[in-house]
Amino acid sequence: MSSKTAESMRWRHDQRIDDGLLRHPTDSLAWKSFDSKFPRFASNPRNVRLGHEYDGFNPFKIMSTPYCTWPVVLISYNLPLRICMKQSSFILSMIIPREKGPRNVVDIYMQPLIEELKQLWVAQTCSKWLYNGKKFSYMGHHQWLNGNHRFRFQRTLFDGTEELREAPE
Repeated sequence: MSSKTAESMRWRHDQRIDDGLLRHPTDSLAWKSFDSKFPRFASNPRNVRLGHEYDGFNPFKIMSTPYCTWPVVLISYNLPLRICMKQSSFILSMIIPREKGPRNVVDIYMQPLIEELKQLWVAQTCSKWLYNGKKFSYMGHHQWLNGNHRFRFQRTLFDGTEELREAPE
């Protein structure tokens, strides 16, 4: 959304202090295990890592009313703690309205969110580091063109490759 936010999103890669202390989720064993399982994903500092939280409350402040609301919030762990735990950084992904809490059926409500996150995971964006420009460029956008479009085959005008992949569903 802004250059300041974009710079902060690279915090875990550029500014995090790795001194063996647990100060942020990036220091956890789970994070390091994920990095070892998916080294390609871990190597790109621009990839977004999300956590989710949900908790219910009674919106009417009347304890005799069994109705409650459960907001599900996504948190970007790319950001430093001073930013990622602020309300302005939270992403409200859904609200679960129920007479009682979701208890053991929360997975039913989470399924659409999980499916969308899986689609993002397999999107296969083609990023390339531009050494002279000192930034990532995302190539492969020609796959959205018709199969016989002339731009798919003009290697010299783009990154030197022909785009043979089909557009994702």
